[in-house]
Amino acid sequence: NTEKVVYLDIEIDDDIIDKNYEPYAGSAKDGVHGFVNEDGENHVILPVGMAHLDHDDECVHANNIDYDTFAETKRIRKGDEINRDYEILVLETYDRNKDRSEYKTGEAFYDSNCFIVEHQH
Repeated sequence: NTEKVVYLDIEIDDDIIDKNYEPYAGSAKDGVHGFVNEDGENHVILPVGMAHLDHDDECVHANNIDYDTFAETKRIRKGDEINRDYEILVLETYDRNKDRSEYKTGEAFYDSNCFIVEHQH
């Protein structure tokens, strides 16, 4: 609906999936919301503003997001519909200090800094 790219769809490497970590998401304020990734769920979304392209090395870097974060994040199957609950669940995993009530509603949700792409020269 936004008619712009808001996420990168990332296929998680089997080495990370094989870590056999039972992930969770949610801030301490909300308590811990338990969930387990299922077989076939090997994709996560990453807001485009959290990604940085390294054209020289042909890599994508995600500052403040590491191996453990990708292992702990709730994954989806390729092609699954992405709904607002999943978007917030993932964003809470990436920033555990943010309260769910801080997210804007509707299309204004994508006005957050994590969706703003800084142009690199």
